[in-house]
Amino acid sequence: MKDDAAQRAFREKIMDCFRTELAGHLQTLNNGINAIEIGSVKGEERAATLHNIYRAAHTMKGAARAVGVTIVEQMARSLEGVLYALETGTLQTSRELFHACHQVLEAIQVVQITYENNEVIPPYQATQALMELEELWNPGIALEGISHDISQRQNT
Repeated sequence: MKDDAAQRAFREKIMDCFRTELAGHLQTLNNGINAIEIGSVKGEERAATLHNIYRAAHTMKGAARAVGVTIVEQMARSLEGVLYALETGTLQTSRELFHACHQVLEAIQVVQITYENNEVIPPYQATQALMELEELWNPGIALEGISHDISQRQNT
């Protein structure tokens, strides 16, 4: 029983860290997506902003995977794909794309609240936001290719 209590305490500490990091990544993503959307960053600053928010989505994806919050992992993976496509110029911005990105970020916040209330079924809003975003970005970019490129970036 003592080990069970220690494991629960350890798991709770990890989840507390995840929630804290998630809030930071969401803030980075919101700020960066807003800056790209309104055009307040141009040229090299835009490229750096895209790369920074891409990294935030990538890190969020890994953290969600590590703690087993699959729906957040899936939404972060989709954001990561969109941001990669924007960064490489294979996807153009649009009002619909920004709306879908904002919907996913809001859904991630809803999922966080849902899990904090000990509910394990992801809210409908999360799956709906994920489907909307995935429909908008270029389906020709294979996620396997993105994953390979992500691995390449991490090694450089």
